Amino acid sequence: MLTRWLIAIVAAIVAASAPCAVLAQEKGGSKDDLDWASARIEELETLAGREAREFDEIEAEAKALAKPFPEFDSQLRAAGSKDDRLWELVGWCRSNGLPAQERIAAVRLLRIDPGFSLARIAAGFARDARVGWKRKPEPLVVSKEKPV
Repeated sequence: MLTRWLIAIVAAIVAASAPCAVLAQEKGGSKDDLDWASARIEELETLAGREAREFDEIEAEAKALAKPFPEFDSQLRAAGSKDDRLWELVGWCRSNGLPAQERIAAVRLLRIDPGFSLARIAAGFARDARVGWKRKPEPLVVSKEKPV
C-alpha cells in the first residue's frame, strides 16, 4: 500500500525529472541544467531513505523498552494506516503514561504523514532552524513508577 509519504516522494521525483525532459528537448537546455536536476532527484531519494532508517531506529528503540500492553496492541492494529486514529492513539498513550508506545504510534503516523509536526515532536524530534528536524540527543527512558 502506498502511503502519502511515498506518494509525495514519487510526486517530487516526477516533478523534478519533468524539467529534465523539457530541457533535453529544447535547444536552450544544457548539460549543466540536466546534471543539476539529476542531483536534486538523488538528494530527494537519499533524504527519503535516511528518514525511513531513522523511523526504523526510533521504532526499534521504543519496542525494546515497551512493556507488553495488549490494549495498545489492539488499538494499534485497529488504527491501521488511518492518520486520525493513530493521532488519537498517541494522545491515549500520553494520557496513560506509555511513552514507548506513544513513540511507536507517532512513528507509524509519520510514515503516513511525515509533515505532521506534532507527531514528530511525540516521536522524539526537535526543530532545528538550521537543518530542520533532528532527533533529540537524549534517549527514551521509561520510568518504572507511574507518574502522579
